[in-house]
Amino acid sequence: KDNYDESGFAKKIAHYLGTEHTEVLVSPSEVLRVIDSIAKVYSEPFSDSSQVPTNIICENIKSQGISVALTGDGADELFGGYSRHLLLPKVNKYFGNMPFYLRKLLVYFLQYYPISKNGLEVDKFQKLRSSILSAGKIEDIYNSVKMIQNYTVNELCIFKENNSEKVEKYYRYKTIEESLMISDILTYLHSDILVKLDRASMFSSLETRAPFLDNRIAEIAWIIPLSLKINKFKGKKSGKIILRRILSKYIPDKLLNRPKQGFTMPTGPWLKGPLKNWAKDLLSYETIKKQGFIDPKIVETILNNHLNGSEDNTSRLWNILMWQAWLNEWY
Repeated sequence: KDNYDESGFAKKIAHYLGTEHTEVLVSPSEVLRVIDSIAKVYSEPFSDSSQVPTNIICENIKSQGISVALTGDGADELFGGYSRHLLLPKVNKYFGNMPFYLRKLLVYFLQYYPISKNGLEVDKFQKLRSSILSAGKIEDIYNSVKMIQNYTVNELCIFKENNSEKVEKYYRYKTIEESLMISDILTYLHSDILVKLDRASMFSSLETRAPFLDNRIAEIAWIIPLSLKINKFKGKKSGKIILRRILSKYIPDKLLNRPKQGFTMPTGPWLKGPLKNWAKDLLSYETIKKQGFIDPKIVETILNNHLNGSEDNTSRLWNILMWQAWLNEWY
């Protein structure tokens, strides 16, 4: 719970500012209540596990008689707020010129040797290993943190076709950080973040506005120096520097300086527990084989390895589950 619940910190900030504070609990029972409607909300195979709490909170906001809400979407992409904006340039610097066999050996020891992961979640640790293997070419590093490549689409699908997007055109900027940020703006923000919230909010008849994506703010953000986005802040390497400096005028440092957390739920553990039967029903070997789109043997392996703890397949499983949920609803 501590890795996902930020309500205590939010409550302190609300108390300091004197604003009204409402908490929405995303429990397994609440997830099971709304999860069958996810395919209706998005009407396409859309996969981002934070879509579930996003739908729950939009539904709750609307139930309180609110018709329009403000969001913070775009700030991370425009002002260097993601951990990859901080870490991937370092990965490229230290491992980009290292022979591949040495990187592979290093990743092997990182994966199996019992060393501290420095608080990184399993998913992020997997992406760290993948980014080390991809170091040397910025588009490969970027792709490595967007997906874990153990099971590619072509391995999973019965029909083989290569429709991978060409993203090299996004990597023309003078720094790796800026290249990563523009890639996020043109792909991740455009096709994931904004889609996720827009579909979820409109399903509850709630309108949302993203002030950071006002064209005037976006234009200014892109021309200000990188040092005002990613730099040392209070002695620590951090992103969104200029936003933090502005916020520090209104909120004490003890409330402001915290590690970044994603807006998500403990999907991996819940797939082994309260969401297990739902997942197993959707990933039925017989059903998938009859549908004829993806390989039921690979799906069975991914699921079993996650359930027995030999692998953390949270992201891969959620992708497949959302595909199956969409297929059951619309096909």
